Amino acid sequence: MTMQTLVINTDQFPIKTKHVAFYTSVDEARENISLREVLECFYPHPEAPEEVLISRLETKHIISFSLRDERSAALALLDHAQNNIKTLVMVSTLSCEKS
Repeated sequence: MTMQTLVINTDQFPIKTKHVAFYTSVDEARENISLREVLECFYPHPEAPEEVLISRLETKHIISFSLRDERSAALALLDHAQNNIKTLVMVSTLSCEKS
């Protein structure tokens, strides 16, 4: 099996984008929280730009707040919900593997 490399020109704007998800992230110092959006961006194929599109996942920074700022409350709530869901998925995956 041979591996081929394809270079995508991301300097130009994508032809279309599709929303995939929102997620939060807290910096290592646990001082700031950010909201980010994951987008699926479609770029023209370099060898067939009129016929083929290549998709690429990209992350876009939406907003950041200090965790001490009251405006960060909604993002902190979303962050905790995401962590709880992640834990539930890990626990259910482990219990399924043991069965």
